[in-house]
Amino acid sequence: MAEARLAVAFQFQVNDEGEINVYLDRRILVDIYRSTKRVLSRKIFKSRNAFIQSVFPATGVSWCILFLVFGAMQVLGETTDTVHVIQDKIPQLHRLDPVTRTLLVSLISTTLLWLVWSLFLRLLLKALLTYKGWMWSPHGATVDTKPSFLDKCTEPLIRLLSGKRAMPWKLSLRVKAWMGVCKMIIGRRPTLMSLQNCMPKLPVPSVSETMERYLLTVRPFVGDEEYERLNNLAEDFKNGLGKRLQRYLWVKSWWSSNYVSDWWEQYVYLRGRSSLMINSNYYCLDSLMFRPTHIRSARLANFITALLKFKSDIDRQTLAPRFAMGTAPLCCEQYGRTFSTTRIPQLVQDKIEHYNDARHVAVYCNGKWYVLNVITGGRQLSPIELQKQIIWIEEASTTDLASPGETDLSAMTSGERSKWASFRDTHFSKGANKHSLHLIEKSLFVAILDDSEPGYDRNNPDMLDNYAKTMLCGDRIWFDKSFNIVCFKNGKIGLNAEHSWADATIISHLAEECFNWDIELGFDEEGNCKGEPRDDMILSPPRRLRWDISPEAVEQISATREEAQLMKADLDLHILKHDVYGKGFIKTCKMSPDAYIQLALQLAHYKVYPSFFSLPNSFKFCHLLIISLRLRRVMLEDLVAL
Repeated sequence: MAEARLAVAFQFQVNDEGEINVYLDRRILVDIYRSTKRVLSRKIFKSRNAFIQSVFPATGVSWCILFLVFGAMQVLGETTDTVHVIQDKIPQLHRLDPVTRTLLVSLISTTLLWLVWSLFLRLLLKALLTYKGWMWSPHGATVDTKPSFLDKCTEPLIRLLSGKRAMPWKLSLRVKAWMGVCKMIIGRRPTLMSLQNCMPKLPVPSVSETMERYLLTVRPFVGDEEYERLNNLAEDFKNGLGKRLQRYLWVKSWWSSNYVSDWWEQYVYLRGRSSLMINSNYYCLDSLMFRPTHIRSARLANFITALLKFKSDIDRQTLAPRFAMGTAPLCCEQYGRTFSTTRIPQLVQDKIEHYNDARHVAVYCNGKWYVLNVITGGRQLSPIELQKQIIWIEEASTTDLASPGETDLSAMTSGERSKWASFRDTHFSKGANKHSLHLIEKSLFVAILDDSEPGYDRNNPDMLDNYAKTMLCGDRIWFDKSFNIVCFKNGKIGLNAEHSWADATIISHLAEECFNWDIELGFDEEGNCKGEPRDDMILSPPRRLRWDISPEAVEQISATREEAQLMKADLDLHILKHDVYGKGFIKTCKMSPDAYIQLALQLAHYKVYPSFFSLPNSFKFCHLLIISLRLRRVMLEDLVAL
């Protein structure tokens, strides 16, 4: 009956005497008001953020200062050439009274000069960010390093202008000056996407430089005779076809912010036909030594709330942008595809689909799929309300019967991409199957309720190995989604993420923030979410997804699941908990923790297989992407010889 009352906002009846009786459901009107308010608020924030991004690094404070200056000059009778030009171009201004004319001229002059100032600052910042000397400057001052007189003088200025503490490293004067100017231009609180227009474009190397890098890349992996042959081919390419292709590359770099990012996404990720499981997707584990609650529904409800806060910060761009060394901004474009994103299988090349209007989470429990609306009536559900909805799913899943093929349907996302695309076109292109599949792919993310109880036991290392293996290649993970949350029976949690839409740094940032917010939300003494559900809000229960899977399709699902099981059986994954030292000790040795780990991996690989392999590294250009680099063979041989 509650759902029937909520279905109609108002209704009217005409009696026998011709009178019209109107019945209003105030709760529905309140929901409509809240929903409208939320939509308008989102549009206002979106327009505001777009404007801030278009004029950054200029700020509203600088506009106000310029307006006051121009207004004072008008009052004092001091005019500029800009004011004269404005008055000549708009003769109607002379018909206005002096006060209105002064305000209008000051407004126009201020805005024009402010826009020019914004463009100048943007070009200056973009030019500054092309400087790479800070990457090679000596880093890693120890705690015993005493600050110089220049450090003591510049520390208060940097703290005042940027709101950040100056870097304690012993950097050169040039690098310190560069950092100070960048921080002054960027300001104290930039928004998430405000620096995107200031990011430098990826430079196009010359053909000669490209061939030198290519030969340097392949040298550790080929013999002398093969290297000589490749060297001759490189010379022929440089003097022939390479010149024409270089011109095409220059043309593309003019109208593209990053001339290689779309090719990288297309050929490295989307055209890959092998399984995403193990080969591409990656995982993130919960804290090993800390568990805020043992109740699964409460932990998942709090974590969903934290994820929704992260999404809200992305939408409103209140999430702080990322910086290298606290100064050089990193591209944040990939944050926009964190939620409501899925990889759609195709016969030749997959595509990434992003949805903007998703309000639900796809939940898998006991072999059944459900849709959990996290935003209802124009407002977000509280943690305690989400917990009650999750409890409803847990209870309903024990009595509901799974449709044929529903339990193992996610196994199709772990199979070969072309087979999954053909299967999808044949069996999921119409009817209930198409609708249910669309709801999973459109969801904010996928939440999986797992009945196992993983964790960490020093006396049982297999427990941690199984935990990691479940997160990397679990049976119920929907590998096409941007990320999956797996919540276990003992309250442990983990994430599995698809790789093509973003680098792992995005998910690591998400996990770090959400784990912290999860703890801040807290739980009561019994381990449940805090708070009470609202009495004036009747929540509809989560909706069960319906499937009509044919026997032929069920056989294909079972076959794909068996293939996935064989891949898992062939995987050796062991986790070592290292607590002797961490990144702090590595930094005291004046080394980068990332470089330390990369060299350690190279050394371990060489000791087992006497060869080297490529490792990725990141660069700060517009539309960040991972670019594979190979270390110099002589450097690695020197390392092995130590």
